[in-house]
Amino acid sequence: MANIAYIFGMIGSIGILASSLILGFITFAGMMLSGLFGASVFSPGLPLYGISILITVVLGIIGLVYNTKAKKGSRLGYILILIIGAIGAIGVFIPIFPAITYDLGGGSTYPAPAVTLVTSLVYIEYYFLINAGIIGLLSPKLEYTPEFEDYGINIEN
Repeated sequence: MANIAYIFGMIGSIGILASSLILGFITFAGMMLSGLFGASVFSPGLPLYGISILITVVLGIIGLVYNTKAKKGSRLGYILILIIGAIGAIGVFIPIFPAITYDLGGGSTYPAPAVTLVTSLVYIEYYFLINAGIIGLLSPKLEYTPEFEDYGINIEN
């Protein structure tokens, strides 16, 4: 079961990193292309979108690091993977900038989506991390690791 948790954790972490980098690239490319064609590219939510992508990248990197720790038998790794998955799953529904509809003139409009706390392409990456944390914590092969003493946690099997 620990191997399944590791695979789920890797899928979730790599998916988070890939989705944030892809969305960041699409945003940058869209700004450059619209600038080439003379369109105004400024959106009030654009700086917050960069922050959202940064938060997502940080969550993905932390997920990769603690997934590797969890593979070595650390319960703390699975606990943190579960927490990161929960933060991401909740964060995709927390708007930090509201949706805006731009009037392009001539009766046409462009609806810009809301900027959320974290980004996601398919909204499933974080659930892979949640499942990895749950499966890993339920795995009977985990052993006590001394790193818990650093946090004042007393866990014995």
